[in-house]
Amino acid sequence: LNGGIDPCWPFRCGALISDDEGKTFDLRGYLTADAPLWENNVCEYAPGRLVMLMRAENTPAACIDLSDDAGLTWSTAQPTDIPNPASKITLLKIENKTILIHNPTVSTAFCDWSKRTPLSLWVSLDATRTWSKKVDLCETGESFFYPHGFWDPAVRQIYLACENGQEHYLMKIPGEVQTKRTPTPFETSQEVSSLKKEIHPRPDIDERLVRPFREMEDVLS
Repeated sequence: LNGGIDPCWPFRCGALISDDEGKTFDLRGYLTADAPLWENNVCEYAPGRLVMLMRAENTPAACIDLSDDAGLTWSTAQPTDIPNPASKITLLKIENKTILIHNPTVSTAFCDWSKRTPLSLWVSLDATRTWSKKVDLCETGESFFYPHGFWDPAVRQIYLACENGQEHYLMKIPGEVQTKRTPTPFETSQEVSSLKKEIHPRPDIDERLVRPFREMEDVLS
């Protein structure tokens, strides 16, 4: 009935494609699974070849789908071995690497924030099939989730926004070896102060709620 969609969770995934700079869009793909699929992220891991990861509700892992024609057609959504505690993930393409930022824990409960820890960064060279590096961005037990970010090639850093259900945070992740030093709060940086306004324009977000830099070595090597 209704294509197998759970009426309480009528979620399916696909891709919207535009060839006129966003004036019009075509819907491509109608990806289904035994669980509701949503909060998908897409990354072009090779020219014209896309990987999509999706939150799969009430299951312990994310789902994956692939396209070999720039998103015009898709295969069939399949479960992965990537643990997911019913939470959003983020995919980024950085040079020849696919970057996954997520909470690599298992939960089938809806919105169990205590399971969304730690926030981690995984690096893949083969479209998320295997992982060459896994780095925790916070301590286990600290709940930071719903990541969203972008890569700045000029300074070779990832700017990442996340939350803990009460406050919003920003994190800057270096892609090269960093000299160890005392972390500097974002609020002391004029550059990131401008970024904060761009990411968090809502007046109800306290500008003081900013997480310091986290120093780490060879994140993207």
